[in-house]
Amino acid sequence: MTKEMNDTVVWAFRNAPVQPYTELSTVGDYLLCRALDNTNPHIPLIAVKTGEIQTPDGTIHPVFSNGNILARKFSANGFSNTDVLRLTEHGEDILYQLKRDTHLLKQQKQAIHYAKLSFIATIAIGIITTLLTGVPLIWRYLFP
Repeated sequence: MTKEMNDTVVWAFRNAPVQPYTELSTVGDYLLCRALDNTNPHIPLIAVKTGEIQTPDGTIHPVFSNGNILARKFSANGFSNTDVLRLTEHGEDILYQLKRDTHLLKQQKQAIHYAKLSFIATIAIGIITTLLTGVPLIWRYLFP
């Protein structure tokens, strides 16, 4: 998968690391199947809920899986609206990088905005200083 494809899949999880398929259907089944695949050189970005395990204390934990077989199954049959997907550790790393890059871009825009304001303020102060110091001198020489 290309970096752009990876980013598209991972960015769909920006609100929560675990989401139902209905929230991710805009990404497209093709990309989701590619993100499930773990064949060389792919590192899976997402996993699908394949079952649940109940612990002795009654707590139910979901089981998520990924791999080439699941990717082929979903590629052939498609996803169901009840399917739940989550980011893998690799996917979470990419999401962290994307969020950090987005935050840095926001900071750059703010810095540019403040630089513009600073430039305007500097020009205004220069004009005011020139007027305050220059006008009295001109008046003194013009009207002794």
